[in-house]
Amino acid sequence: MNMGKQIITLIYFLLICYLSSFSQNQALKFDHINTKLGLSHNTVHCILQDSYGFIWIGTEDGLNRFDGYEFKIFIHDNSDTLSISDNFIYSLYEDSDSQLWIGTNIGGLDKYDKRKEIFIHHKSIKNDVFSISDNRINTIIEDREGSLWIGTDNGLNKKERNSTKFIGYYKNPNKSSINDNLIRTLFEDSRGIIWIGTNSGGLNKFDKKNNIFKHYVHKPDNPESISDNSVKTIAEGNNGILWVGTKRGLNMFNVDKEVFINYLHNPNNKNSLSNSDVNQILPIQKGMVWVGTTNGLSIFNQKTESFINYYHNASNQQSISNNVIFSMIKDESGLIWIGVAEGGINKYNSNSKAFSHYKNNPNNKNSIDYNVVRSFFEDEKGIIWIGTLHGLNSFNPKNQQIKHYNFAASLTTIYIDRQKTMWLGTWQAGLYRISFSVSKNDFEWQKKKLFLKEPGNPQSISSNTIQDIYEDSAGKLWIGTEIGLNLFDRKTNTFRTFKYNALDSNSISDNRIQTHCICEDNAHNLWVGTWNGLNKLEYNKNTYSFTRFLHNSIDSNSLSDNRVVSLYYDKSGILWIGTYGGGLNKMTANYNIKLKKKQYSFISFSVKDGLPNNTIYGILKDNKNNLWLSTNNGLSKFNIPTNKFRNYYESDGLQDNQFFWGASLKLAGGNMLFGGINGFNMFNPDSIYDKTYKPPIIITDIQIFNHSVIIGKKYEGKIILEKPVYEAKKIELTHKHRVISIQFASLDYANPKNNKYAYRMKGLESQWNYVNNRQYVTYTNLPAGDYLFEIKATNSDGIWNENVKTLQIIISPPFWQTTWFYLLIAAIIVLLILVYIKMREKILRRRNTELEKQVKLRTKEITDSIVYSKHIQRAILPSTKSIISIFPESFMFFEPKEIIGGDFYWINEEKESIVVAVADCTGHGVPGALMSM
Repeated sequence: MNMGKQIITLIYFLLICYLSSFSQNQALKFDHINTKLGLSHNTVHCILQDSYGFIWIGTEDGLNRFDGYEFKIFIHDNSDTLSISDNFIYSLYEDSDSQLWIGTNIGGLDKYDKRKEIFIHHKSIKNDVFSISDNRINTIIEDREGSLWIGTDNGLNKKERNSTKFIGYYKNPNKSSINDNLIRTLFEDSRGIIWIGTNSGGLNKFDKKNNIFKHYVHKPDNPESISDNSVKTIAEGNNGILWVGTKRGLNMFNVDKEVFINYLHNPNNKNSLSNSDVNQILPIQKGMVWVGTTNGLSIFNQKTESFINYYHNASNQQSISNNVIFSMIKDESGLIWIGVAEGGINKYNSNSKAFSHYKNNPNNKNSIDYNVVRSFFEDEKGIIWIGTLHGLNSFNPKNQQIKHYNFAASLTTIYIDRQKTMWLGTWQAGLYRISFSVSKNDFEWQKKKLFLKEPGNPQSISSNTIQDIYEDSAGKLWIGTEIGLNLFDRKTNTFRTFKYNALDSNSISDNRIQTHCICEDNAHNLWVGTWNGLNKLEYNKNTYSFTRFLHNSIDSNSLSDNRVVSLYYDKSGILWIGTYGGGLNKMTANYNIKLKKKQYSFISFSVKDGLPNNTIYGILKDNKNNLWLSTNNGLSKFNIPTNKFRNYYESDGLQDNQFFWGASLKLAGGNMLFGGINGFNMFNPDSIYDKTYKPPIIITDIQIFNHSVIIGKKYEGKIILEKPVYEAKKIELTHKHRVISIQFASLDYANPKNNKYAYRMKGLESQWNYVNNRQYVTYTNLPAGDYLFEIKATNSDGIWNENVKTLQIIISPPFWQTTWFYLLIAAIIVLLILVYIKMREKILRRRNTELEKQVKLRTKEITDSIVYSKHIQRAILPSTKSIISIFPESFMFFEPKEIIGGDFYWINEEKESIVVAVADCTGHGVPGALMSM
């Protein structure tokens, strides 16, 4: 190798080492899930995500099913033969039929029947050659033909689909076989080859077609052999490379060439494997492999062939919780789950927002001196100067080095002017001017000067509390204070102060000027934000005039709040104003031809428009037309063209949800800094993006009167659930189930409390109910009917999954509201009517019979009376006398029709007249009147 190549190789090696050390400084941040959060035990041997999206966790004391919020724990019960056979879980596997298989320590192999929520046991039975060979199940896989392969402490087992028999494979010196009966791990590669990791027989390759085993064992005299015969884990990487973890080293196995490359721990090389005892291997992406050992996590970079190691750190709550790693998986969303000994689960979000967080660590000198960060400035060499509540820090992003300077004051603002002079504004301690050497990135303290307010001297600075320092395009230095705006004269070291004057409408609107509240526009006008309004300063030579902009409650186009706390001038001509309580304002200018002057208008944005908070401490603009706003409740990205906000919180990696006045800076390279009450964040805006993963939505529980519905149990004589609720498409309830609760979950585990939900009960509601992160709904006294419950949700970045989860709910009415009951009542009513009619007819017939008898009797009496009356020539009654005289002969022809009481009448059909007679007291009829018909 020539000298040039050697130099290049050396530079490359040093660069790798540097990058590795840099990465170590930027440690991975883990969220921890342990018994305090509901996990049944803190030693986790296996983790699995099933086809529904649930996370299953096998511990030393129970099997756990996790939905991101709650655990369902399965524990062995001696009195229940359908419970899990053992609490010590070694292995988990879900087959292609979505059946879950559980390998236990002493209980054999269990299959979990999800529909009945019971466990079916497969145990080793003495003298039964078709039972499983041992009750300690170390590993389970399924091959592409659907057969299950199980590795035990005593042999390899094969169970074909739909068969209850196990075929055993054992060590047999007389034929091709496995060379050790204790099977630690199994793996089927992309070619369909079964690889078997044994406890002491090395790596075994099984050709299923020919039923031939091939062995790869460690050979001390062959550096290209496997590093150790105790094989604990196997995984497949890129291009068919097989990764093999042993008790003594990591191996990269070229299957075609049958050559192993060994990687061992080297105590003299911090970029070697963290420990040679490898328990788990997880290829994450091209060229990157995560390796879990018995002493730490190692991430292997194939390009550099170096490891970055991560260990438990008691002083860092986000470090890995234990160095003994037993299990690792990557879920569908990209989260990495790591199970450890006595530390539960460590969850790493590989898609987490790239907000680097820097804060004070009392045990680390290479951290800022105090967590309340008030100001930033970047010098021309890229060094970042940080002002905190306790002093001054410098931060070199290239090597991550932080230096502290003995400056016992609260620094409100930092500025280096064009003359390479550093200006430091303090809270109540005056203004410092310090000679600063950019080449050395250091101070010349002996040349520092302090400017303080001098009573009686109008040319001294107006206040010892300095809020902002700004150098305009003309080189004038402006200092905003608590008591007025100051213009510094470098020649005379004196200040000209501009203060509010109630008698001068062209004076500044208020004396209290805030941090980051001085800026210059394209026309070289100075804009100054105060605690009582915004000011535009136009100056020509020595003439200074302020124009005020104030909130007007009757003018919606005025400033939304007079308390201006941040300004940002966009080179496109827009001034953005952050207020204290009034949100964000966008100021635009239009020229009024009639008035021959510019007119300004304000558009405001607040919480109702999507801001997380109405106090805007800092405003920065990225290269993609977004504003970044620090608030009292998180960081917000405002897309200018769409007027939409995307908010970020502490759970996304921010130092805290509360930021600090004026602590914001955009670096020359595009990175941004925002400071708050718990340090500061540095990030590249381009690296902050939302993941597109759309998690499944699961209904996790249905409750009747706050009690979960149990599969197969009868309620009011009816089985509500015949299978798990997350599989149910329809449930039927009765009117007695008056209080119904439904619980649901979006299975994005990155940050579950950021998952948002919306639901509606079609048939009752037409509009969606948006309930943020609430995961349940309760309905009371639902009327009988057929409903469709719909639920949709977001991922943890707020992206909605429009694939709606549905559940049909049928509520049967009480018997008195059913159709058959209505028909029965109608039939009864009809029957009653018919009975009434029949009874009425019977009564009428009886009455008619009685009347007929009376008619006959009375007719006889009348007949007798008429015969008697035939001989009477004159009527007794004077009123009828003439009538009887005229028609005496007609009486004998009248036919009696009806007799009622004492009155009767005859109808003379021939004469078409009626003669009415009344009975006298003797019962004889007496004619009463003659009427024409």
